[in-house]
Amino acid sequence: MALLLAGWIQVLQAPYQQQNEKAVFITAVLFAAILAAVPGIYILRRRRDAQPETAGLAFLGTLTVLLLAIYFFWVRWYVFFPADIWTWSEGDYVNDMLKFSVGYLSQGGLLSSSRTAYSLAIAYAPASKSSY
Repeated sequence: MALLLAGWIQVLQAPYQQQNEKAVFITAVLFAAILAAVPGIYILRRRRDAQPETAGLAFLGTLTVLLLAIYFFWVRWYVFFPADIWTWSEGDYVNDMLKFSVGYLSQGGLLSSSRTAYSLAIAYAPASKSSY
């Protein structure tokens, strides 16, 4: 339900991208109507048998769903951001440790792209006999 309302917020605010105040006002009016309608429908259906605690629970439940819809609306950019979140980037130190394990010296020539600025103790750590 909250995701559906988040979609409706997007639909309501799309035509008013240059008028933020108007878009927020329209959304607030819609949410106020929903927030008044849910307990109101309960009270109108039950009439004399309506319980105030049940009407209050309906109000709080509706408020929770509306706040969750606002949250989903705000985080939609992070969810639909066109990036690969499964990409794992290794730092230079991890790359060099992997190179040491296969016997490749990280202190290559001066123009080598694999040259890093670690201390000499790390550069001469015994990875394998072929790295000397």
